[in-house]
Amino acid sequence: MQVPKVAATLAIALTLLPWTKVLAMDGNKLLDSCTPIMKVIDQQDINTLTSADTTRGGMCVGYISGFIDSEAINYSVDDRLGVKKDRRFCPPSSLNIPQSVRVVVKYLRDHPADLHYPASMLVYNALVEAYPCR
Repeated sequence: MQVPKVAATLAIALTLLPWTKVLAMDGNKLLDSCTPIMKVIDQQDINTLTSADTTRGGMCVGYISGFIDSEAINYSVDDRLGVKKDRRFCPPSSLNIPQSVRVVVKYLRDHPADLHYPASMLVYNALVEAYPCR
């Protein structure tokens, strides 16, 4: 009786499908989530931050640092497997979270017409622009 299980799984997946667009992070959502954390990075009046602001800021930091970590792991695995891929961005080893957030936020602010694109693509573009491999 595998058919009922497959049908039930498919029905659940189809009901969740409309949410994928809502939940996907685009440039607008990323910039919105990074705005509060920029106050902290710039050492502005952080006493005005709400708990919602800190949650949004955490999303920003987590998204950007997760992206960078994911790329580092991919490069490391490729190196170990002997897979040769051209690296598109080469951040310095001293790159820290505040600096990476600054780089991405600057890119987002400098490219407002692109904010409807997926955040992953925009973070990638920001890092390629800021840290091209030579």
